Amino acid sequence: MQTSDLIALTGILLALQFAAFGWRIVREIEVADQRRRIWLALPDLLNIISMIAVIIFGLVLPLAHRTIEPSRVVLAAGFIMIAFHP
Repeated sequence: MQTSDLIALTGILLALQFAAFGWRIVREIEVADQRRRIWLALPDLLNIISMIAVIIFGLVLPLAHRTIEPSRVVLAAGFIMIAFHP
């Protein structure tokens, strides 16, 4: 896998993760308007952690000309996590 392919796939994954997190935030805003308690579930927190890891391993390290092997693992794990995100 080339670095350019890795960065392209990282962009796709980040778009999916931001969309999933955005939907959750919109829902929590609606709940807050009803004066109910707001909270983030464990899958949402894992999604945030996954986004941070994907940014570091999928964008920063490949652009800094480091090895891309850990980046491939994090990218695959990120796609698996977003596929099973409720």
